[in-house]
Amino acid sequence: MNIKKVFYIIILLFITINCFSEENVLVSTFSKGPRDGISWRQRKIQYNMDDTTLSREKLVSTIWRMDSSVNQFALLIFYTDDVFRIGTYQAGKIIEGKYRIDDGNLILFNYNDADVTGRGRTLKDVECLCKINYSSESILYKHELEINGIKYFPCGSEKQAGEPAKIDDIPVKTVLKKYVFNDYVKFRNAPNLSSDLIDIILYNEMTNGRIKRSSFRKGTVVTVLAEIPQKETISGVTASWCYIKVFSGFEGYQYGWVFGGYFDEYDQNREAEYASQLEKELKFLKN
Repeated sequence: MNIKKVFYIIILLFITINCFSEENVLVSTFSKGPRDGISWRQRKIQYNMDDTTLSREKLVSTIWRMDSSVNQFALLIFYTDDVFRIGTYQAGKIIEGKYRIDDGNLILFNYNDADVTGRGRTLKDVECLCKINYSSESILYKHELEINGIKYFPCGSEKQAGEPAKIDDIPVKTVLKKYVFNDYVKFRNAPNLSSDLIDIILYNEMTNGRIKRSSFRKGTVVTVLAEIPQKETISGVTASWCYIKVFSGFEGYQYGWVFGGYFDEYDQNREAEYASQLEKELKFLKN
């Protein structure tokens, strides 16, 4: 091996080590390439729930995920060089700016004006004061960061099943478990029989727009996020109202309420059976 080859190998090793070192991943100016995303949407989660001290180290130790109640799901990332970015997995960064910590307060500034939610919630002021809450009522996370009315939750602060939470001021208990429907159940925007129905996007996607239904069919797999502790009896069935999420068919989820008396335990080994049953249900509806 000649000296020239040895030199190139040393240079290659140096570049590789620097590209994948943890510290460089946290620096906003670092990027291995124009489309690799190594310094965006990637983070080794080291969030410490027991430490409630606001610091740069705490902010950069995790990925902050937007709540599920908004139209567009987004991520918030902090870097060690005082830069923050908000964006989506698909589109990349949408808002970019600087942050600082003053007297225990997190302040965002020097950012571009962009609507990250599709609801006109932009960062239009010169500076934005963020609110940090270490006792979140979220059904998924214990901590939260609120920016202009939008909540972001740090990965690493996930709740466990059985913990208290609230959904639209309704006290619930977290479940966080998959189930499959064994009967037809209406999808609603609130836990009562007079609430509005929600059209299930998954069925519309699976049938190329030919089916529009607000009742779940047999074989549909959903995740029960939480349930109301008190039970009700409806049509002779006693159960709790459950808050669920269901795959929408295109990289997203729908959220809403169902009466929980018509679930079977989910079995991963029966996934093909569930899919076949649902396909037959939808085929029957099309005919």
